[in-house]
Amino acid sequence: TVSASGATETSGNYVFDQTDTAQLVINPATITVTLADQTKTYDAAGYGGSVTYTGFEGSDTAALISSGPSFSYTGGDASGVNAGTYTVSASGATETSGNYVFDQRDTAQLVINPRLLFAAIVGTPTKAFDGTDLAALTAANYQIWGLVGGQSLSVGQTAGTFDSAAIGTRSVTATLRAGDFTAGPGTSTANYVLPTVATGPGLIVSPPPTPLVNRPPTLVTFDTTPLGDPTGPADKLQVIDTETTRQILEQINAGANFCREFVQQEYAIDCLSDRLQATADGLSATGEYSEVKAALEDAARKLHAIAISNESPTLGQKVARSTSGPARSSSRPLVAVSDAALASANAAASAVIVNTQLVLLRSAANSERRRVAFQQVGQILGSTKVLLRSS
Repeated sequence: TVSASGATETSGNYVFDQTDTAQLVINPATITVTLADQTKTYDAAGYGGSVTYTGFEGSDTAALISSGPSFSYTGGDASGVNAGTYTVSASGATETSGNYVFDQRDTAQLVINPRLLFAAIVGTPTKAFDGTDLAALTAANYQIWGLVGGQSLSVGQTAGTFDSAAIGTRSVTATLRAGDFTAGPGTSTANYVLPTVATGPGLIVSPPPTPLVNRPPTLVTFDTTPLGDPTGPADKLQVIDTETTRQILEQINAGANFCREFVQQEYAIDCLSDRLQATADGLSATGEYSEVKAALEDAARKLHAIAISNESPTLGQKVARSTSGPARSSSRPLVAVSDAALASANAAASAVIVNTQLVLLRSAANSERRRVAFQQVGQILGSTKVLLRSS
């Protein structure tokens, strides 16, 4: 309320009636809050773009602001923290003088891009020479760079490859897929660009692989179905379990022993083909071992093809039969490889075995239970390479 007083005039002929009053209303001035768009890499924090204030009067400045605005988010997952695109709104700014109000209607766009990660193999994975380039890895063999502080990822990929199967200092490489990573507490893989490969130093040492255990094939009943027309108990082996895996390992091992003991070296490739096919015939095409069945059948076909393409012109086909213990025989006549082609054929057959091991390991990449079983099958399959002595 405004009152007047003290008016004067020069003539002395007048007096002033200054009893009137008026109402003066001073409204707060408006400070406009402006938000700048921000694009950043995931850092586990929200909006950090610049905020500007305009509209201060006279000598007043932003120093009067006692508290900046808080931010809310829409879009993305509405957290404003995880990777995504958000609309940012401001509210709650305050100032100390009481002479201003805030216009906080402005919005900004916040784009949070996933953070790029890098992986390396550490700990120098080491194995004894076995003629293959397969490397067995554990979670401790991986180091991840680029994670935001306090966050963690573990790697479940256990299959790697050495750059050579030869003894010596080697390089190890592992191919990584999204399913190979397990996020630790407070960590989301969606906030990262996951690495697809890891490399590091490894070592292959002596001695050469341990020979096959000379175990009598008494636990195995081989199918006598000819190659190319596999039939078998389709529902016999359905679910991954320790006993079924053991039976598969026994069959492959006993089959390899049979070929080693009762056939000449020239017949070894086709004998191994016959025994792998016999093992595959006992597996279901639709059960949890279906990939094992498919891998063994594919290896059997390829080994048989190698024998056929390198067939000896002098050694005829023959059925292999055991000469001691329970009667055993190959399910069909075996093809002999010529002496001249034996070394190269054995090398090609060895490559088939190695590739089949890799197929088995990759087939079980997303299941720990399958991985253990398939890795065991791959390992026993690798031991059959001792049959290919010229490779």
